[in-house]
Amino acid sequence: MGTAPPDDASPPGAPPPEPRRRGRREFGVRGLAVQPEIALVALAALVVRGTAWALRPAILPDGADLLGAAEAVRTGGLGEILRAQHHPLPVALAAAAGWFGEPETVVSLAEVVLGALAVWPLHLVVRAACGRHAALVACILYAVLPKFVSVASTPLAEGFFLPSFITALGAACTAGRSRSAGGRTVRLAAAGLLAGCAYLCRPEGLVAGALVPWIAASQARRGRRVGSAVIVLAVFVAVSAPWVAALSSDRGGFALSPKKDLARFAGVAPLRDELPGDASTGMLAGVRGAIGALWDALGPGLLLAVPALLSLRRWSARHWRFTGTLLAGAVVYVLLLVRLRAGWGYAGGRHGLAAATLLLPFAGAGALWIVGFVRRTWARRVAALTLVWLAAIPLAVRAALRPDGEGGERERHLGRAVALAVMGEGGPGDGGTGEGGTGDVVLASFAQPLVAYYADRTLRNDPRGAGRRARNMRLLRDHGRLLAVSADLENRRRDLAEALRGAGAGWLVLDLFAEGRTAGATRMPGRDLAELLQRDGVLGTPAVAAGSELAAFPVR
Repeated sequence: MGTAPPDDASPPGAPPPEPRRRGRREFGVRGLAVQPEIALVALAALVVRGTAWALRPAILPDGADLLGAAEAVRTGGLGEILRAQHHPLPVALAAAAGWFGEPETVVSLAEVVLGALAVWPLHLVVRAACGRHAALVACILYAVLPKFVSVASTPLAEGFFLPSFITALGAACTAGRSRSAGGRTVRLAAAGLLAGCAYLCRPEGLVAGALVPWIAASQARRGRRVGSAVIVLAVFVAVSAPWVAALSSDRGGFALSPKKDLARFAGVAPLRDELPGDASTGMLAGVRGAIGALWDALGPGLLLAVPALLSLRRWSARHWRFTGTLLAGAVVYVLLLVRLRAGWGYAGGRHGLAAATLLLPFAGAGALWIVGFVRRTWARRVAALTLVWLAAIPLAVRAALRPDGEGGERERHLGRAVALAVMGEGGPGDGGTGEGGTGDVVLASFAQPLVAYYADRTLRNDPRGAGRRARNMRLLRDHGRLLAVSADLENRRRDLAEALRGAGAGWLVLDLFAEGRTAGATRMPGRDLAELLQRDGVLGTPAVAAGSELAAFPVR
């Protein structure tokens, strides 16, 4: 696979550039020119993500958590960022979005635009690794793969993480093209800044703090490699260190993320016992889960990458220096996926997006290899683009018409119904809104935080709900075994009743028809729990339902 010449190279005998063009060259802008084909792919990415946002029936639970943390920051100040279970940058941006309109809408549209613009730096990265044709294939895959579309069309931390991560890679791999020290320094500093932003969005951004300086060094000329890496790393540390210091001070010990304890993730300290009842752990489960997460994120692109990965020995040394760096970064991210699935019992496509991004260059190169092998008489570019568009069109249709959040429609309807019941009647389930109450409507749920989110949004948008808020009380971590082990329905449901009353919960949300199995017997734990709690006098009637298996019971 050949290497394209630097974009800012001049042909032999060319006249000196005009003054305006000389200025552009001095700061390296010409090396970042946007080609028409990439502009078209970016436009396609914008259309697909915008359509997915417009048709999305409901946001995801993590999105509700993010917007809830942003609301806490708006009302309680910046100190609330340290109490959120999210890294600070998405929370801060979502809080700032409240100045411009409905936070959910503003954040979603911002991520739609940022996700589409990331096509440009992605093209720079893949072109440096595998050439122009593979870069175009990889960008088309990025534009339409459902998981990439999903995280860029709803309020999620990944919607800010991926553009930051991809642009940091692009800035690092193109810094060596600039002929001036100023141009190189600007790009290297930008790479470090964006890598720091990636870490401030998601914990896996910490790997970018090592990967991006490595890429900058691999693409720099001999004699400049150490200096390039130092610049990127210094800016990354300057951006990320204040957050680490503040978080560590708040938690009383060294901490890198509010999501996972570093010692437990590294295996130095034991994991918590409160895992989901159906979570399988261990190395074998970790490997299977990591493969599943990669397939969820990359889809058919994972198969396209296989022939390119198997033919790495045929790549030139210049290509291998960069592609080997990308591959090493992908391996690290895959190992983190294995650890996450093996230790915590879950790993999904959103967790695999960083590894999938680093494998996109190999998917583009693999598409060219497959077509060249199958039909040598076609030009590789024409055939590869034909193949990828045949896959891209149905993928784009699926991503736009069946976005993630489709399953959250039932929570949206129930949340609205609960809010209307509270505003219309009050009485049981008003969440302690009598004399001396806070006015909050507390909805307790095992795994349905969206009910509280949509109840809260209904209250805020209805004049009858002025001054009242709804919030979610999480039950899964402390009481999830009630839905997993039949014996716990008898032995531990009183603890649940005390927790509900102690927190002032007004409603308990249950899935009445979800099936579970204990000792080979099929059961419906939600319905069983509801019947027993009603018999104990903990839950009252009538329950609120909205045409699905979910129901909200008033807490007495």
